[in-house]
Amino acid sequence: DTLGIFYIESPATRQLLKKMRRGDYENLVIASSIIRPAANRYIREFVRRLHGEAYAPLHPLLEETLRETRGIMVYQEDVSRVAIDVAGFSPGEADRLRKLLTKKPHSLRSGDFRKQFFLRGRQRGIAAAVLEKIWDMMLSFAGYSFCKAHSASYALVSYRLAYLKRFYSLEFLVSVINNGGGYYTRQTYLNECRRLGFRILGPDVNHSGLRYSVEAGGLRAGLAQLCAVSVGLLERILNEREQNGFYRDAIDFFQRLSPGLSEVRILIRSGALDSLDPGLTRPQLFWIYFRRGTQSLMLVHPPLPAEVGDYPPALKLLDEIRTLGVVISRHPLAVFRRRILGRVNSLRFPPLISSAEIPARIGRRVSLAGLLVTGKEVLTRKKEKMVFVSFEDEHSVFETVFFPAAYKRLFHLLEEESVSARRGSGTAAADGCGGLFIVCGIIAEDQGALSVTVENVVRFSWQEALERSLSQPERRSLPA
Repeated sequence: DTLGIFYIESPATRQLLKKMRRGDYENLVIASSIIRPAANRYIREFVRRLHGEAYAPLHPLLEETLRETRGIMVYQEDVSRVAIDVAGFSPGEADRLRKLLTKKPHSLRSGDFRKQFFLRGRQRGIAAAVLEKIWDMMLSFAGYSFCKAHSASYALVSYRLAYLKRFYSLEFLVSVINNGGGYYTRQTYLNECRRLGFRILGPDVNHSGLRYSVEAGGLRAGLAQLCAVSVGLLERILNEREQNGFYRDAIDFFQRLSPGLSEVRILIRSGALDSLDPGLTRPQLFWIYFRRGTQSLMLVHPPLPAEVGDYPPALKLLDEIRTLGVVISRHPLAVFRRRILGRVNSLRFPPLISSAEIPARIGRRVSLAGLLVTGKEVLTRKKEKMVFVSFEDEHSVFETVFFPAAYKRLFHLLEEESVSARRGSGTAAADGCGGLFIVCGIIAEDQGALSVTVENVVRFSWQEALERSLSQPERRSLPA
């Protein structure tokens, strides 16, 4: 449960922590360093040894040197120590080897250091095959690795933040959001708040500050979340409120601030003025705004025409996306669960489950629906592209794997979502209203970590579905 926790919230690190099943600081230091991509083939072996599997050291000379990390080189200084123990390198030579691994790793594959390592190792009676294994483990540090002090200092920050999330979850997540997020988008952290049982309140001109805040045991969105409202107006709203008190109603707000129509549209359609007149609908607030423009002074609401009603729920949800760039009122999947189920049935996909059911379905073919959270493309040993993709539903963030054949067949759907996010309007792309996907695959277990091996995927455009559910006049963008 490390979403939001510095340095240990990436999908790869969360999966590693699940495999390790350890919560102590010392093992967190190891996890922070061994997670480097080139070490993937050694991570599995480290986890096995961590859980008690017997192992023999690479060589008796290294038994004590690598005892703490169970015979696996984890830190940069391990390279230097091993070079000294195995090949008799001087401390200066060993440090130059370490530096070359991080700056010019390709020069080591057939250069003088390699020749000297094997020559001196053989002179000490170490078999060539053993030296090859040790050298390969050294090369896993090429380009990207940490010294132990670096990992220890990062892990100390991670450990303290884990404590804060565990015992002060709401305050912690508010701080993460106000800090600009972490590895994930703002939407992911808002959904994490919802999963932890905290209410998420929309922006409000009488209750919000500029940033997110804790309010009545819940999370209150800041006015800065509003798209296309100038900082100048937001500051005037806050300064006027501080100097002359809360806004009594919509008329009082309009008369004290005289906002322009373009920004009033955002304020009303986002719900930021809802609390001023709880009995009025948003179209009625517009009507008051326009009537106010025809009178120099208005003290009470004029009679409201009967034909000025309210917006349908689908349009209000679209307004949320358009004016805030995030969905605050609910998880998007909650709106479309029935439609998603219908789509799964029409495609004859396997049974639709939630991510909460994943542990009970290991080895079985299932379908899941989720918002795309993040993805990481990697190369296999055969230099083929594959990708790890994180999705989320109401219950959790869950991991999927697109092996090369599936990725080659389906990557265009993921790429479309990536391009769509980059072209997003307002702050939607930055804050993370990503595409909704139906994923079909087999649930796999790897040393305690669970993921879905993807066989098929369908993009379900929930924003388009919302728009299609509206009548033609309602589809116009932000009508007054």
